[in-house]
Amino acid sequence: LLALSHGAPPPSKYEQALKKFEQFLRTEGQMPQAQVHMPEAMYIRQTITLKNRNNLTAADLLKGGASQAEAIGTYSYWLDVRGQVLANFFPNALPLPKPIFNVGLDVAFSENPALQHVGFIGRSAGYSPLSQGTCRIVQHNSMLGEAVGIAAAMAAQQQKPISQIKAFDIQPVLEIRQQRPLAFTGHA
Repeated sequence: LLALSHGAPPPSKYEQALKKFEQFLRTEGQMPQAQVHMPEAMYIRQTITLKNRNNLTAADLLKGGASQAEAIGTYSYWLDVRGQVLANFFPNALPLPKPIFNVGLDVAFSENPALQHVGFIGRSAGYSPLSQGTCRIVQHNSMLGEAVGIAAAMAAQQQKPISQIKAFDIQPVLEIRQQRPLAFTGHA
């Protein structure tokens, strides 16, 4: 990316990837006239998605996500690419259903021992590019953030890495929190 930003020619692997994408559009996308060209400029909003204990894919979401035993909650949002309805680009394809899936805690924890004390929330958690379109939404990340916060408190109390806390450890706390409204004190 640094070389490209200084005007270097794109590596041949990028051009090969564009040709593969063009072929995909022509065959699978049923657009026989499709042509894909190297862009003159690129905007890269995010460059990293971690390889975590469990990286969710779109197929995982459509199958229901985490098991009930590994769930911290249930969520639903359309599979999209930043608000774009994929059927608009592939008119002959069947639309993807809106998944209802269990959110697991393992997407927040890396298998890398150097990161055993860190929990990741948001787009850098363990998601495939398409499932990230669903899991990037604020409500999903609030649910995951609450669970990671509870896991961090438990890890501190038990003096062990946050990555060793499991969903079933925090499920009782989440259930108690759902039974009573949050109480705010102080000034708004």
